[in-house]
Amino acid sequence: MAVVRRGSSEFNFDGLTDSVTNLVGGLILLVVMVIGATQPKQSGVDHLPAPDNVVGEEQKMDPLLDQISALKTDTEGVEQEILCIEARLPEIQKELDELKEKHP
Repeated sequence: MAVVRRGSSEFNFDGLTDSVTNLVGGLILLVVMVIGATQPKQSGVDHLPAPDNVVGEEQKMDPLLDQISALKTDTEGVEQEILCIEARLPEIQKELDELKEKHP
């Protein structure tokens, strides 16, 4: 015959344990997926030997050197324009002073 205890409550926590375990497992899976999605992709080419038709360093530098020389030419042109403006500056200042005297 089974003994029934009155006043003591026996709860079954199996369902709660399963739910908590599933929740924690889901969170761990979510963290792993987020970390995997945010990591940079490795192409796997780093360890491969270079092919024979690789562009040399000098050929890579040619476009950069062309851009540098174009920028130097542009800056020289701007410097020339600044010098022309500076040469005209006293004349412009004189005209401004005359206009101020005419129209006080």
